[in-house]
Amino acid sequence: MRQLPSSRRQAMSSSFHPSVQQRAHAGDVLKECLISFSRDTPQGRIIADWCTSSKVEAASSVEVRSGQMACALASWGAGAGVAIVDDLTARAYRSDELDFRPIVGNPSLGIFALTHGASHLRCLASGGSNWLPLR
Repeated sequence: MRQLPSSRRQAMSSSFHPSVQQRAHAGDVLKECLISFSRDTPQGRIIADWCTSSKVEAASSVEVRSGQMACALASWGAGAGVAIVDDLTARAYRSDELDFRPIVGNPSLGIFALTHGASHLRCLASGGSNWLPLR
């Protein structure tokens, strides 16, 4: 197992508060109803710790078990809330119904590549990446 660059959390919503500009701030995001991971998941613990370190308590929360579900609920509208997901999930779920904003001072989540011991990962990234194959 080898750690890859950290993935940053993103805020996505179909009804983001109009006072928020291009980048969302913790105070603005955490005032909204959150669509987030439960505290018994690694992502949920990171978000809970982020709330504590930001000294802002989340107004309320809808718990999900996957980033895709969080994005689906946010895109549904109807006041479901703001989804906090990693940027890989956010980029994969791009939609005209969602507003994609990086969160200022956001927490990060380590990303790991897992491979079978007998196989080799030839390339982790393209476009000038300096990552070496895993062995």
